[in-house]
Amino acid sequence: MKIGFSAYSLRFYAGYAGGGEGRTVWDLLEVAREVGADGVMLDPHFFPEPQDETAAAVARRAGELGLYVELETGGTDSEHLQRMLQLSRV
Repeated sequence: MKIGFSAYSLRFYAGYAGGGEGRTVWDLLEVAREVGADGVMLDPHFFPEPQDETAAAVARRAGELGLYVELETGGTDSEHLQRMLQLSRV
């Protein structure tokens, strides 16, 4: 069994719950490594533009850290899902 966590599980750390300094996707990958998680589930909202380049860089860095990445879809609209599938292939 592999253990990972959703980026939203760090919402207070990430500064989403009322103040606090925001953290980046890079910070979240490092936290996952530090706590010994196997991977992370990331919302594409964490990916700055251009998202395709960021997704590719996230995949590379996660690989260097030995982490898997799951991409949250954040919706079920067919165009949106196609975009998420595109991001997951980079």
